[in-house]
Amino acid sequence: MPPKAAKENDRNPAKLGYALPKFFQTAWELFQEDDANVSQEIVKLLASDGGLVRIKEATEITTNSSKGQDSFDSIDESFVPLLNTITHEAAVKSPLLESPVGRIHNCLFGPNGDRACQLYPYLTAYAKSLERTTSEGSKKAITVLKFFHKAADINSNAKVTEPLVPIIESLADLISDDMSDAAEEGYLIDRIRSRMGLGRLIPSKQDKNIDRNKQTQKANVHFEIFRDLPGNLGANGSRHDNDHEDIENIEILPTSQEIESTRSEYLPVFDRSRLHKAGLEGLIDRQFRLLREDTVGQLRDAVREERYRLMNPQNQHHISGYQERARKNVYRNVHLEDIIFS
Repeated sequence: MPPKAAKENDRNPAKLGYALPKFFQTAWELFQEDDANVSQEIVKLLASDGGLVRIKEATEITTNSSKGQDSFDSIDESFVPLLNTITHEAAVKSPLLESPVGRIHNCLFGPNGDRACQLYPYLTAYAKSLERTTSEGSKKAITVLKFFHKAADINSNAKVTEPLVPIIESLADLISDDMSDAAEEGYLIDRIRSRMGLGRLIPSKQDKNIDRNKQTQKANVHFEIFRDLPGNLGANGSRHDNDHEDIENIEILPTSQEIESTRSEYLPVFDRSRLHKAGLEGLIDRQFRLLREDTVGQLRDAVREERYRLMNPQNQHHISGYQERARKNVYRNVHLEDIIFS
């Protein structure tokens, strides 16, 4: 076979049909072997042109079947092993696999979210059909939720893809008192909604008392301090005119509104899963914001404190809402005689 023809066949391999589930199951089995090189190679192969063809084939088989047992069997046999692989901690936290994992998610999301709008309702219906009082059913449901969380993290267009909103809203139905891992599922659903720009989920079902002994034994405890997101992603909108989601829109020097603002600035945390941007873009965003805060942040706070003192001369020893963080020298009654630029 000529080299060119062989290359074309690699990109457009013949459909596997009934053998497709075995393809993903074998990939998952090999991924679990205690060999990091093998695990990395599995994800890279799934993200290759040939691997993406298999993923698209699995998507077509699922979405072309009626929403019921046939589609659930397809998800159970093909998608669960695939989702297990790409949501595994070894795949999600590996810098070497960041690009391949993102490519797989982009394939499942499709152009303008078209493929996601077809596939996600099936995955949601599948998760709801599981017997989540059992360890196996709960584990599969969490795998689906982990996939949704990572997908919303990677595909920034998800939050503006309107057909996906009711799908994410319907995840509230997954919360019930008798789930095997209620706390973890509730936590993931809230994180997904946050990534989608939706409000925090507090359904009446979640207000019921969950067996605390069961929660202590079976669920991971998450202690998380609320940090409002930047710009329009924030719960109450932008803090001021220099508070933006994208760092390219941020002025280096603080603006008047920024100085006057009483809301705390957005400072990214170390945990990459809690950043509002993923991958390299998220890393650059985090480093820029922290570096800016370490430099001009002190200038901003110093000007804010002095401004308050000038506006509140009767209260010189108390700064309402502010706390001095850096030593500074203030020169009062200064008159400028000349300005020279050199």
